[in-house]
Amino acid sequence: MRNFKFLSLLVLAGSMLLLTSCLDLDVENPNAPDATRALGSPDDVEAFVGSQYQQWWNGTQKNYPGMTLAVMSGHSTASWGNFGMFDLGAVPRQAFINSPSYADIGMSSVPWSNMYTAISSVNDVLFALDNGLTFQGDTQNRAQRMEAFARFIQGVSYGVLANHFDRAFLVDETTDLEAVALGQVELPLSDYQEVLAFAIAKLDQAIAIAESSSFTLPEGWVRGNALSSAELANLARAYKARYIVSNARTPAERDAINWGEIASLTEQVLNGPNLFNNADNAFSVQADGDFWWSRPHSLMQDATWHRAFYPLIGLYDTSGQFETWINLPLNGLDSPRREFILASADARINGVNDSGDFDGTVAGTDFRLGSANNFPEARGLWRRSRHHHFRNREMYDNGFVGPMQHMRRTEITMYHAEAQLRQNPGTVPQIVIDLVNETRVNRGNLPALTAADGWDYAFNAVRYEWGIETYATHAGLEYYNVRSWGNYKGKDFGAILSGTPTMFPIPASELEILEIENYTFGGGGEGSAARGVIDENGLRVMSAAIQRSNERANQLHVTKE
Repeated sequence: MRNFKFLSLLVLAGSMLLLTSCLDLDVENPNAPDATRALGSPDDVEAFVGSQYQQWWNGTQKNYPGMTLAVMSGHSTASWGNFGMFDLGAVPRQAFINSPSYADIGMSSVPWSNMYTAISSVNDVLFALDNGLTFQGDTQNRAQRMEAFARFIQGVSYGVLANHFDRAFLVDETTDLEAVALGQVELPLSDYQEVLAFAIAKLDQAIAIAESSSFTLPEGWVRGNALSSAELANLARAYKARYIVSNARTPAERDAINWGEIASLTEQVLNGPNLFNNADNAFSVQADGDFWWSRPHSLMQDATWHRAFYPLIGLYDTSGQFETWINLPLNGLDSPRREFILASADARINGVNDSGDFDGTVAGTDFRLGSANNFPEARGLWRRSRHHHFRNREMYDNGFVGPMQHMRRTEITMYHAEAQLRQNPGTVPQIVIDLVNETRVNRGNLPALTAADGWDYAFNAVRYEWGIETYATHAGLEYYNVRSWGNYKGKDFGAILSGTPTMFPIPASELEILEIENYTFGGGGEGSAARGVIDENGLRVMSAAIQRSNERANQLHVTKE
């Protein structure tokens, strides 16, 4: 009965789905008589498939979960109660409150529900394709285009489920839902490694279909990008690299990644159709001020909401203040850490003054000094920072219209550089030097990396370039990577704080339906994914100001709490 209950929700999540009841399909679906009215032709079916990347976007790039994941990573800081930032950014780190009544249950429910809505939608379309959906007089490979994109959506959706949750259900168009509902077939939960493998298999299917066909996606499917079939295949490869690397929860799991595969995969992306052919060196999705928008490109660019945090931007400070700051105890609200103005040697963090000195009051290319910090003092002065990111502000400044830099070339080059280093312990290959210096020297004006710097230094240089260049692109990306890097080699301050949840549980409401005991992660030790049953004390909300329902997950204009 548990599986039936889950699948009932899954089917309802995609209510009014087309299935195969459309008039132009020679397959009957008596269970969805209203679909004929809602989606009366293959053209409607195609448009429906094309809307599912926006569904994926809604569950990943808006209010949940990215703003808070950035805070959890230590790359950003904020003390507002919105989106769970105060709770999950608290010191000592706490377990995630996995309760249906928790105001920010959206940290788990939003990605879970949106991913399964997209999955359910494209599963039905793929079932229709398998059962006779055709386009009369098709000369543009529309059926292949629709199948390739549906597989792509399956892949990126399961990629999120793998990276974010401890486990998930694996359902596609071949799943016999009727047999599951009748109790004839068991549908087990799969762990995050199995979910990742499922995601990669779907992306591989998308790549194979796209590379064996020739088509162009409508511009609205991945808004602002009329991708060719070859470009869609390359984008799927880029997502593969992102999800594989981002799936590790610990340094040991990151060590165990097949880095030869990552080296090959990223090389293919970099040598394939250019996804980053613009001034930003980024694959961008276009915001429309209505349905398409992003928190990394809005509130994470607003100094009154979010600031860049010293563990990321302080590494090349020349004032000595970062060294002092990082060595002060971080033991709760009364931590003696205080905000200060950096004097970074990195031109992206700040510039130089008239005397030629590094000066944090002079804007860098990506970060700049914010006004006096408005984070409430009572929530911890240690949370404050003087610096904020502004490189990706164009959309925010233009009324939520414009480019959202979703994947920079440097993300892929640094995965490749890390793979090269891991395959060559003790040496620094020339390709690593070249790739790191593309941004380290050309944008940061930092001293060039050389082989003489050694492996440890080169490894941390890769991490630093990745962090600075990918800041505020894909929501949550910093968290998914920092959790598995740890303090890996040499002098480095990049690890997430002890006790930070390294993954999220299945949403509490889903657990109730499935009759599975409630559980959660975090708050239980160094780098922990400590698991325990929630008791009544664990249900408290740390910030009394947090009173918001999950229905506001897609609300564009919000007020600080």
